[in-house]
Amino acid sequence: MIVDLSTSDYTPTTVPDGAWVPLSQAHLIVAAGKATVYRWYAQDRLTARELAVNARATTLHVNAGDVRELYKRLRSKRHAERRRAGVRT
Repeated sequence: MIVDLSTSDYTPTTVPDGAWVPLSQAHLIVAAGKATVYRWYAQDRLTARELAVNARATTLHVNAGDVRELYKRLRSKRHAERRRAGVRT
């Protein structure tokens, strides 16, 4: 199932894990930018597939669960960096 967040009843937080979301809308699910998702896809860390949906570079569809997992890892990494940085005055 492919979910188009601009026309469906799903909200970014209620997209089912088995659904596919266009890469152009991946940033709506979590605070992970399109470039970050592309990098992870290039490193084979995300399960994704190509679909000829339109002629622009939005044909890559990413599983919503994979994008959420990416966000969790980025968030925990940022949190650890903030803890190590100490208090800024």
